[in-house]
Amino acid sequence: MDWLERVKGIAGHGHKSDPRAVADEVLRELQSKIEQAQQAVVTHSASAAELRSRATEATELASRRKLQATAALRSGDEELARRALADGEKLISQAEAANRLATAEEDQGRALRDQTSALQLELLQLQARRDESVARGDVALLDKSLADVVSGIDARARSFDELEAKSARLELEAAAHRAVATEAARAQDSATGTSDLDEQLRALKEQLQAADDADTQPSRPDGP
Repeated sequence: MDWLERVKGIAGHGHKSDPRAVADEVLRELQSKIEQAQQAVVTHSASAAELRSRATEATELASRRKLQATAALRSGDEELARRALADGEKLISQAEAANRLATAEEDQGRALRDQTSALQLELLQLQARRDESVARGDVALLDKSLADVVSGIDARARSFDELEAKSARLELEAAAHRAVATEAARAQDSATGTSDLDEQLRALKEQLQAADDADTQPSRPDGP
């Protein structure tokens, strides 16, 4: 088939082209040939039907001419009967020729139909191979990308290291801030506690002084 030569021509340039694009072009070419073959099948079927119709019509006319020839003989018109029979023979020949042509059209249509079925099967197989290859290629490309990221070949992998280092710095800064805040709270609590003790000591001193003053005051005499 001519489409095979076309496919070979496309495939011959595969090393210079994207394999996926080449495969898609092959499939489009094959699909186009299938559509052309399907259209040819329809055309052959229509032609065969038309020829069968002409053959039937010619056969019916031949039967009428035979009846006319019979009627002409009965009426004594032998010349008219001869012409009617001659016309009938021509019509029968035309019907036979039309039937032969119709058979040829039908045979060609069947052959094309069989070829179309084979092409459709091959198209499905090629599409499956294309889809499988594309899927395998996509998975391999993803696997390669992930491997490059993990191994560090991909420069973007450094962003993970930078993120981890930044997080570690933030954790250290947070710990330092917590330590400072804790120390400040302790200092405040200590200062507050010392102030309370001083106040209690001062109050106690005042109480003791008041008691001493009361003890040193002279006692007042009893009676008037």
